[in-house]
Amino acid sequence: MNSMFRQMLNQKINQLTPSGLVKLAKQYGFKIKQDEAEKVLGILQQQDVDIFNKSQRQTALKQLAATHPDLARDIKGLLDRLL
Repeated sequence: MNSMFRQMLNQKINQLTPSGLVKLAKQYGFKIKQDEAEKVLGILQQQDVDIFNKSQRQTALKQLAATHPDLARDIKGLLDRLL
């Protein structure tokens, strides 16, 4: 995948707002509540996760799954569709 595209997508994820994540999830057929989006983005943006790095992505998903397994599954599905 093009390096510039990867950089743009990572930047988009890192600048995404909770309401933006809710809208994005809806576009791809996932339902995420505002408070769930805040938790997801808190993890992704706090760690500055490169979503193309499988290890970083899995670490963030495991952290989310520790308290919200269903949400982690949905976010994994969303990221899989984006990638």
